[in-house]
Amino acid sequence: MDQGSFALHERFPGTTLTPYVHHVSQVCPHAPRPAMLVLPGGGYEFCYDGEAEPIALSYMNAGFNAYVLRYACKEDAKFPRPLLEASYAMKLIRDRAAADNTDPDRVYVIGFSAGGHLAGALATCWQREEIYTAAGVAYGENKPNGVILSYPVVSGGAHRHGGTFRRVCGKETPSEEELQRYSNDRNVSEHCPPVFLWHTAADNAVAVENSLLMAGALAEHKIPFSLHIFPTGGHGLCLATAETSHGDKSAERADVAEWMHLSITWLQGLSQ
Repeated sequence: MDQGSFALHERFPGTTLTPYVHHVSQVCPHAPRPAMLVLPGGGYEFCYDGEAEPIALSYMNAGFNAYVLRYACKEDAKFPRPLLEASYAMKLIRDRAAADNTDPDRVYVIGFSAGGHLAGALATCWQREEIYTAAGVAYGENKPNGVILSYPVVSGGAHRHGGTFRRVCGKETPSEEELQRYSNDRNVSEHCPPVFLWHTAADNAVAVENSLLMAGALAEHKIPFSLHIFPTGGHGLCLATAETSHGDKSAERADVAEWMHLSITWLQGLSQ
């Protein structure tokens, strides 16, 4: 259940973490559960509610504990702050493992759109000393055991989402060096955990090439990944239901909605 939001840390004013944690029964104890850190999208302008609680509850219904991070946006979104916040959130989830009955070796992250960029940055940069040290975590405490990227912003190249990169770089006209520095596909290495990607070919806001470029980089570095491209549907489909799209019936896509089941099956395979 939603146990109420709390401030992430005094070093990150305005940033909150909301836990959705199963009751820990003393009568019928359950084995430690996997956990999911949820990073909503919103172009680093805001954190979209449709990609927050509905996602947490969907994974909770599948047996996960879930935690929604409402990270720094607007002027505060200049990197590396959101990445430090996501790193610290991963540490907190592991710190709470005993109390929440979470398995610290099965802590995953999912991000949507700009939140997908943040999840991808965590996946590719968690091991950098300047990141985990600045976040106040020990090496490895911020490493996801698996990553789900949902119609993610990835590349600062020809297919970039301009608004996302302006916020990440903290300027209206980022340099080519800055655009490449924050391109997740350029940062993939042997340190990257397994990745699940899904996108729609018809996405008119974040081009499908973002997921294709990320998949190519993962393949090049021999990182396990699963890629799902659905033919129809616009940007920000979330669960591909009207309920998570402001009642918009046109957002209902039964085929796209399968991504949630596919991701759960994929995550279960990682721990086998």
